[in-house]
Amino acid sequence: MSNGTSRRGFLKGAALAAGALGVSRIPGVNLLGRAEAAPGSEPPAVFILNLIGGYNALFGSADSFVGTGAFGVTSTNIKQVGTSRLFVDRSTLGTLSTTTLGKMASIGVDHGITSHPTARQELLFEGTTSRLVKMSASLPGTAAVRCVVIGGLMPVGTHRAMNGVSLQQVRDLSTTIAVLGGATAANAPARGLAADGIAAAEAMSKRTLDVNPVSGKSLIESYPASSAQLREATVAFNYTDLAAAYGVTAGTGGSLPTDVRNTTMQIMGAELMIRAGANLVIANQSGWDSHGDDNGSLVRNKLTGDGTMAALKVFTDRTLAMTDRNVVTVIMGDFSRSLPGSNHQSNLTATVIGKYVKLGTTGRVTSDVGLPSGSPGIQGFWAYLAAVLGAPNAPFGTNPHALVL
Repeated sequence: MSNGTSRRGFLKGAALAAGALGVSRIPGVNLLGRAEAAPGSEPPAVFILNLIGGYNALFGSADSFVGTGAFGVTSTNIKQVGTSRLFVDRSTLGTLSTTTLGKMASIGVDHGITSHPTARQELLFEGTTSRLVKMSASLPGTAAVRCVVIGGLMPVGTHRAMNGVSLQQVRDLSTTIAVLGGATAANAPARGLAADGIAAAEAMSKRTLDVNPVSGKSLIESYPASSAQLREATVAFNYTDLAAAYGVTAGTGGSLPTDVRNTTMQIMGAELMIRAGANLVIANQSGWDSHGDDNGSLVRNKLTGDGTMAALKVFTDRTLAMTDRNVVTVIMGDFSRSLPGSNHQSNLTATVIGKYVKLGTTGRVTSDVGLPSGSPGIQGFWAYLAAVLGAPNAPFGTNPHALVL
C-alpha cells in the first residue's frame, strides 16, 4: 500500500475502527446492527435462556408431583394459570405478571437423550446446520447483525453462517450503546471511512481466507456484517432508562455497568439487542446439572437468587407490550430432571412466552417425569417456535403443537 502503510498495519487500523463502533467477531470487540424494522407490522424476535445442565419439569408441570413429595412440590406451592391445565411453580414462574402468564405454554420435547453433550448438540443442530442461525435467517429482518449470543459462554458446536446471517457474540454492551447513540471513540475515523477500511481489509484477505475457511471463520463472517453495520444510520437510545427498568445501578465510579457479568445484564442486554434489530438472542447459563436436588430447592434458588426471575418479569412485561414487535421468550435446558435423585431425564419441558402463544401445555409430565407416548421431539419444538414467530415457509416443518398456538 502507498505511504509505507503495511497490510498488517492497515488491518490493525481497521480493527480499531471496528472496535470503536461495535464489531464482535474481530477478537476483543463487539458488534450490533441498528434498530431496523423487518417486513410487516411486527418484526419477530426470540430470546432463549438456555440453562446448561437441565430445566426441571417442576417449573412448567408443577401439578405432576403433588402428593409424591418429589422436588418439594406441595398443593400450596404450585399455581394454576387461569383455568388451563398449566400449573407452574408458585415461587418462580408463578411470580410473573398475570398478562405474561396468560401468554405462556409448556412445550414437551421427547428427545430420548440423557447425555449432556448429545442433548446440547441435538437441541441446537440439525445435522451440521445451526438451528439458531437457521431460525434467525428464516425470520425477516434487515439489521446487519441478527443472531446474537450474549455473555461469555458460547453455545456448543460450530454455528456456520447461512444466507448472510452469522452468530455474533456480545460480552459488553458499551460499544452497542455507542453504536445506537452514534458515539465514537476519539481516535476512530468516521463510520463511512471505517466501513471502507474493513471492506478493503476483507478484499485483501480474501485469497487467504478462501483457503482457510475454518480458522478464518470469525473474520469471514465479521467483515461483511461489520462494514454493513457501519454504513447504517444511528438511532437515539437512552441506556439510563433501560438500566433503571431492570434495577441496574451505577458502580462506585458513578457509571452504569455495561459488561454482561450476570443474568440480569444478559436479559437486559437481550432487550437492547432486539431493539437494535437482532431477531434471535441466546444467553447460556452454566451450573444447572442439579444432581441430588430432591426437594428442588437448588434450582428454585438459582432462578430467584441471582435476579433471574426479577429480570425475566421486566423483560416479558416490556416485550409483550411492544406494539411493533413479536418477541418470544424461551426457557430451556438439556433435559428435565429424573426421579429419584434429580438426574438426567430423557425429555424436556420447555417454557415459551409470546403474544401469539396460546395458554396451555403439551409438556405435562407424569409423576415419574415421563411425557405422553408420541410426544414431538426436537424438530417439533423448533417448528412450534417458528410458527409462534411467524417464520415464513415453515423452516423446521409442520408445527405439531397447534393447540398452544
